[in-house]
Amino acid sequence: MREQTVTMIEIAAAAALFMGACWFSFHMQSEIDAALEAVNLMTQEQSSAITTVKMRSSTDDLTFLGSEVLFMLQEVQQGKYEMSVDGVMFLPGLDLDSVNLSVIEAGARYQANYSYSMSGTINSIQHIKVR
Repeated sequence: MREQTVTMIEIAAAAALFMGACWFSFHMQSEIDAALEAVNLMTQEQSSAITTVKMRSSTDDLTFLGSEVLFMLQEVQQGKYEMSVDGVMFLPGLDLDSVNLSVIEAGARYQANYSYSMSGTINSIQHIKVR
């Protein structure tokens, strides 16, 4: 009788530990999900052409990698603004399949110059390769 009582106490303790671990895991998962939802709400309206970065000093110029410039072409395709890369124009509504993208080097760095409308929206972006 004594052995059965000890065994039942051990099983109850193991079950309690397992349930506690499950509850903790569920709580962590719900916290991660809430954080991801908050980040999604904060960034869903942000243009991919605008990057929020911490500058090292006020004299540093903001540069983009060629891969980031290629990503910005999605918004040019959607007709949000026009863009030029080293003098090659990409007009709003372009078809990415019919455009020669070899002028954009994926590993190169490009400095961006923005042109804004009177309402504050981006009209065009000019990317110049940093040499």
